[in-house]
Amino acid sequence: MRLITNKEEVAKLHQKLVKKLNAFSTEKIRALTSHKGNSFETDVYYSDELDIWWDMNGFVEGKSGIRYWNAFGIGKPKPKKLAYIICEINYPKEDINRRVWIHWIKLTPQNDRKV
Repeated sequence: MRLITNKEEVAKLHQKLVKKLNAFSTEKIRALTSHKGNSFETDVYYSDELDIWWDMNGFVEGKSGIRYWNAFGIGKPKPKKLAYIICEINYPKEDINRRVWIHWIKLTPQNDRKV
């Protein structure tokens, strides 16, 4: 197993994840989300099939460095209303950050069946 820390590789994997998830999208909704007490308008994607929404269009910077900001919620958000975040998956933009518990990995033939 190899950690992926290169900025370009992480960006490519992020875009691949966004593309795969957006394939399930049935609607784009302008809703409010919040981060650290600040709410803001953003476009979220919603899937009727999965009954979840997501926003994967930004970065967040804090004590843990610069991370992709990927927010998820349950149910269909109402336009211009607060869409409550249930889960965030915020991996580093590059390098290894031990304060962040999620990173991209590449499996090697020796361990691809063990993970």
